[in-house]
Amino acid sequence: MDSEDSIGIIELGNISLKCLIFKIKNDNSSEILSATTTPSEGIYNDVVMNLQKASTSIRLAISTAEKEAKVSLKKINVIFEQPDFLCTRFSKHKKIDNSKINRSDIEFLLNEAKKQLILNDKNQSIIHIFNHNYIVDGKIFIEEPINVFADTLTHEMTFITAPKNNLRNINQIFLNCDIEIERLISQTFSLGVGLFKERELKSGIVLINLGSKKISLGLFKNLALVHSITFPIGVD
Repeated sequence: MDSEDSIGIIELGNISLKCLIFKIKNDNSSEILSATTTPSEGIYNDVVMNLQKASTSIRLAISTAEKEAKVSLKKINVIFEQPDFLCTRFSKHKKIDNSKINRSDIEFLLNEAKKQLILNDKNQSIIHIFNHNYIVDGKIFIEEPINVFADTLTHEMTFITAPKNNLRNINQIFLNCDIEIERLISQTFSLGVGLFKERELKSGIVLINLGSKKISLGLFKNLALVHSITFPIGVD
């Protein structure tokens, strides 16, 4: 089977590693090629505690899934959630002066928020950016208000970040397994998208994920994760 068409996802965990390989067919439906669960070692609350043990566990998880799917992955998406995650909300403002809003106006506000985030804490790396509100002359727009005449534009967004060293350690265990990380994905975000309907994500809904070693909360509104927090204490 052509590995180029295959997409891999692995979810980190304290007890087990869940690996999924699938492909998107011509009709945009998905076909699962393999779904495996293997023991997890060297990882606690999705933080790498032992590089050697974690690398061995990741290698076993990926090779087991690849063998079942009969493919060889070059890249993989990683789902995880750490108590060290930070959720930062920004509201950036720009005068438009009775002109049309261009994409460059929105990009300017986004870049300004990025700069402020980096200046505030250089030890954090961005995992997700969620655009959850565009306010044009006091009116809320969920979608980008491109080519709309306006006096002012306010862009509300949320950044999910993690400590750089935590991400370096995660990246290293996958490099040890000769596979590249394609994307890092918040577990809270992926659960919300999978569990809730579009109208719930628009109107607002809260997700509480009770884990054995941690508890995560996520607030969704306007099709975005607008706030999340993870506590290093679980149901056991």
